[in-house]
Amino acid sequence: MENVKISILLATYGNLLTEKQKEMMTLFYDCDLSLGEIAEQFAITRQAARDSIKRGEDSLVQYEQKLGFVSKSDKIYELLRRLKSARGDKDGDLEDKIIESLVDLVED
Repeated sequence: MENVKISILLATYGNLLTEKQKEMMTLFYDCDLSLGEIAEQFAITRQAARDSIKRGEDSLVQYEQKLGFVSKSDKIYELLRRLKSARGDKDGDLEDKIIESLVDLVED
């Protein structure tokens, strides 16, 4: 999974991880520290740092699969973008359809 996606998942679900996992993942993905630098900071092996980060990634992906907050948020932003560009629709049909889609998404 790409780093940007993991960073977004970390921002959304990071508080559900252990403090150490969250800190290691933040250092790795957001601060661009190497596994060796993280291992040194936590006084663990490079492999232990990698394993902890990998378990954190797996947990974040599972949270997104179960809860879907990031996916739902992306859909809402896309519909809002479409709504903004549809404001010129004279009869309002397109706006109504987009608003209906937003309501359906939020009620889901």
